[in-house]
Amino acid sequence: MTETSTIVGATETARSLVASQLSRLIFVGGSPRSGTTLAQRILDCHPEVYGGPEFDFVPPIVDLFQDMRRAIQSGRIDAILDEKGLLHAFRCLLVALLLPKLQAEGVGYLSEKTPSNVLAFPWLEECAPETKKILVIRDPRDVVCSMLEVGQRQRRRQGRASGFVRDTVAAVDYMNQCLKTATALAETSANCLVIYYEEMVSDPLSVANRMYRFIGVHEMERLDLENEQFKAARNRESWIDWATPGTISGGVEKDRVGVAEKRLKRSDWDYICAKTINHPLLTKRYTIRSSGWTAAAHWCRARCFALRITERAPSLWTILRRGLTE
Repeated sequence: MTETSTIVGATETARSLVASQLSRLIFVGGSPRSGTTLAQRILDCHPEVYGGPEFDFVPPIVDLFQDMRRAIQSGRIDAILDEKGLLHAFRCLLVALLLPKLQAEGVGYLSEKTPSNVLAFPWLEECAPETKKILVIRDPRDVVCSMLEVGQRQRRRQGRASGFVRDTVAAVDYMNQCLKTATALAETSANCLVIYYEEMVSDPLSVANRMYRFIGVHEMERLDLENEQFKAARNRESWIDWATPGTISGGVEKDRVGVAEKRLKRSDWDYICAKTINHPLLTKRYTIRSSGWTAAAHWCRARCFALRITERAPSLWTILRRGLTE
């Protein structure tokens, strides 16, 4: 009995410690190409914050948690683990993965910036409410334009583009998924700060101090982004299509605001305007006039599906040829 009491007591102490440690973690997310890297670089300028390259694995960790919770609720693994134990284990996992770097850097807070963190925001709010969340929003037309530029770089290097950067339809679908998840949380949570890319570009110090106040660190009188030592991932191949020299170093790139108006085709523009979700966090900032499903918007969708068929044709032909020769 004494041994059991000791274990329970240690567990309660551990829960309190984990809660304190989680409060030192910041998660930055948003649609890819929305300006999350710039937000991370600004956070990293503060002496009490470490902001490094993307960790990537928070959303997969959340997916695993949800799978295990469903298995408990269905009666598959509840004889071994209950939901309370599962929750504590995953809270400890976040701390175990991220806190060592915070301690090694000798700072008070660690910021983890992966755009898809935005899809984990609801879980973080429910299961790790001590953590801070920062949502970055950018003009959806510029977001999609930037995604398509990544797709073009992939095609030049690899001959094809994949995922949500392959075409306008895929880009808008994924952007909307991110925006729906994030905006639903942001309008109800006091623990989620919304910042806009355009404001970071026009007045980075003001936005920086908003983020610093939100985190609970002192404000700064100036930002030195020109000399900020932001380190990208050592595996250059993993980000070479996603970043330009101006993205990860140097001052703020001011020519990226409104880039879509100059570079997007009319068909892409109409499709984005027709399909982007309608939410106050967007409409109060951006004028996204939709003319509905114009002929140009229909043409955009048809062109995207035709491109997918064309790019898949070689692999389909290989499968067919293999089937005929075996």
